[in-house]
Amino acid sequence: MVSKCNSCGFTSDDMDARFCPNCGGTLEAVVAQQPAPASNACPKCGSTANAPGARFCQQCGSSLGGVQPVATVQPVVTPAAVTPAVAYSASGAKTVTGMKIKMMPIAKMIEGGLEQSGLIELHSDGIIFYGKHMSILASLHVSDIARADPGMKSNLLDVKMKDGSVKTFKFMNARDWAGLVNSNVR
Repeated sequence: MVSKCNSCGFTSDDMDARFCPNCGGTLEAVVAQQPAPASNACPKCGSTANAPGARFCQQCGSSLGGVQPVATVQPVVTPAAVTPAVAYSASGAKTVTGMKIKMMPIAKMIEGGLEQSGLIELHSDGIIFYGKHMSILASLHVSDIARADPGMKSNLLDVKMKDGSVKTFKFMNARDWAGLVNSNVR
């Protein structure tokens, strides 16, 4: 079964994915209601290597024509994970373990004049920023966040910590995340 993003139309074969790796939107399962045609040969080049239900030839790019299967989109339902109210890492720091709410695959974390590229996730209990090779560079638990403010530009989010430090994140529509973060701050 395939999942499709409601926002950008990206399709994913990963059935465990709930969010789009392209834009962070919600993925929904696509269920075919009628079987694909037995043969999907290209009328232009004759290639038969096309996937069932494909609309264009993978060899020459020509339209395969014909009636395509009708599909409906159904939400992907995943059971909520049972986690403790606050989890702690081996070092004693609070870790973000809550449900993922949003994700932006292209982001930067700016700290002390240094920019690091990666992706950012907003969870029900905090923010996680992943660097290269999906290593966690920042895990900001809501109990440690004082507040989140929109930056000077719409693509900046300033997260003010209770210890006085500030983490700045740069990504598309970052300003929109401030209210979501603040609604979860304790």
